[in-house]
Amino acid sequence: SHQSAKVGSLQILHNTVIADRPGTAAVRVAITNPDRPTGPIVIANNALYARSGDFALRVPPPEIVGAELTIVGNSGAGAAEGLPANAARGGWNPAGRRDRDLGQDFFPLPGSTLIGAASTEFPVVDDFNETTRGASRDAGAYVFRPQGNPGWTIAAGCKASGTK
Repeated sequence: SHQSAKVGSLQILHNTVIADRPGTAAVRVAITNPDRPTGPIVIANNALYARSGDFALRVPPPEIVGAELTIVGNSGAGAAEGLPANAARGGWNPAGRRDRDLGQDFFPLPGSTLIGAASTEFPVVDDFNETTRGASRDAGAYVFRPQGNPGWTIAAGCKASGTK
């Protein structure tokens, strides 16, 4: 946590985040100093899951962040706090359920709410497996494949660079 940092020019794109501890949020943006953000903040195309009754997404209210905050194409499960008015039109879709959306390896399951949920406004080139996203509109870290996860097996520690 950078308590005196000025938040700005921040993009949180195509992640899959699971908040399993009570009282935590999958994504939380906090502005602790009295200044507004120094640049745009974008939270787009993420798969966010929180425990029942907890927040998946927490951001400062619009009167603090103003027009500097964009939230689009996010899907998952949990409550959201501080969403700007424009986020009501597809910024956060809480209709997901972790057990229906993700396998044990966090890869989207057939019928997942993540499939087709992403906005085309903030694309990334590839997914966590380094699979080219192309025209995929799947939210989260992975592009859905009906045959399952073709890449890295979840294990303790960090994924080595270049590991698919």
